Amino acid sequence: MINNYLFLKNNYYIKQGAITAFILSQSVMGLRIAREPDISNMTLFIGSQILFFILCFFIWLVFEYILQNAYLRYKWLKVVVSLSTACFLSISFYLLTQFQGYSLDTIGKLPNYWQGFRLIYRGITLWLLMYPLAHYFIQNDKVQKERLEIEQLKQQSLLTELVFLQEQLNPHFLFNSLNVLKSGTQDRWAKNFAIELSNVYRYLLEYNNGEYLVALKPELDFILSYIHILKERFEAGLHVNMNVSENCHEYKIPPLSIQLLIENAVKHNIISLGRPLYIEVFDENDLLVVKNNIQRKRSLPFPGNDHTGIGLQNLKTRYKIISGLDIYIIEENSTFTVKIPLIK
Repeated sequence: MINNYLFLKNNYYIKQGAITAFILSQSVMGLRIAREPDISNMTLFIGSQILFFILCFFIWLVFEYILQNAYLRYKWLKVVVSLSTACFLSISFYLLTQFQGYSLDTIGKLPNYWQGFRLIYRGITLWLLMYPLAHYFIQNDKVQKERLEIEQLKQQSLLTELVFLQEQLNPHFLFNSLNVLKSGTQDRWAKNFAIELSNVYRYLLEYNNGEYLVALKPELDFILSYIHILKERFEAGLHVNMNVSENCHEYKIPPLSIQLLIENAVKHNIISLGRPLYIEVFDENDLLVVKNNIQRKRSLPFPGNDHTGIGLQNLKTRYKIISGLDIYIIEENSTFTVKIPLIK
């Protein structure tokens, strides 16, 4: 019961609707008093005003329902349905307010040939007064939510950048030093390692410019360098299979999404020659899939709950704010899979 009330309050703007209905009913009462200074039955007069308030408030709720109805996709269709409903409710109100020959609806006191016209005219008038107002509150609420989401995304981006600054010792200095190391060393292994590490830091520096989405191709190039560094560390204990079709390369994802998923797999699972970790990265129905076998370290929490806050929940929030889409997290007996949408 309480939940239903909160739903109506939050989604149908009950307070605004009640105020609008009250103002309209008071306006009508003022006009009636001006026309009929000598009111014979004050009880019925007050009753008619209360019923008119209820009519206006009910029309407001109907308008809000129509405007937010997903099945009515076209604006013109919502206009037609809401206008027809207003006229229908105006007529229904007249028919339901006839008591012992006295009409609580003032239109009932008009000549018969005027009544039908005035009932429809009243429905159109109420539509003109209330429908634009109901539409305004919905649109204004959407604008406010969009602004809030943009602010949340900005704060999330600033938090991510702050964490990177905390965890990296002057990346510009390190990047430049790697270039010196690359040009000065003659050892092929050291030279290749410096090149791949330089590629990683170059991408991290580009990411820090605040982009919310990046093309999949540069993200995959970055991941290849990142994997190269991981394989130097874990050697044959880590196997990563990349199989992403080229027709997905122009799609977009939030920066460092794949790196985050691979890092989660590496961080939360045992990796050794005797127990190698297998990670697969591939596309499937406009989704990018990162899948690994489970051999979780007992001392670490579930992926995404690390203390820095940059985990699966962070990625889910970024997707929700940027595109309104969800990521899919699937844990089975022996595999852990995350599927993230490819944004066109």
